[in-house]
Amino acid sequence: MKLTSKDLDKVIRLLKDFINKKISGAYFQNKYMELWKTRRDKNLEFKVNIQRLLNTLFLDVDAFVSDPKLLKELIEEHSLTKKELDLQYIDKEELRRRVEKTIRKLDKLIKKDGRKR
Repeated sequence: MKLTSKDLDKVIRLLKDFINKKISGAYFQNKYMELWKTRRDKNLEFKVNIQRLLNTLFLDVDAFVSDPKLLKELIEEHSLTKKELDLQYIDKEELRRRVEKTIRKLDKLIKKDGRKR
C-alpha cells in the first residue's frame, strides 16, 4: 500500500526537528526506527525513489551511537580510522549531516514529482 503526502510530511517534520536541534539524537533515532519498522511491518511504502532514500537513512540511523563515551570506546576497541568509523558507527554531527543531505534529496524528488508521493 502506498503512503500519502501526509505520511511523508510526518517523516520530514521529524527529520527537520532533528537538524534544527529541537530533539535529541537518541530521541530521533528511536522515533525514526519506530516509524520505519511500523511501515515495514504493515507493508506500507512511499514511491520507490523516496522509499530508497528513507531506507538508506535507516542504515545511517542504525549506525548512530548516541553516547559519545561508548563511541570513543568502540573506536579504541576496534582501532578504527575515521573512514572506517564512518562505515560502522556515526556520531550526532555525522548523522545530522546525513539527515540534511536526505532532506535536500527529498525536496528535489518532491519538486520533480510535483508533490506526489
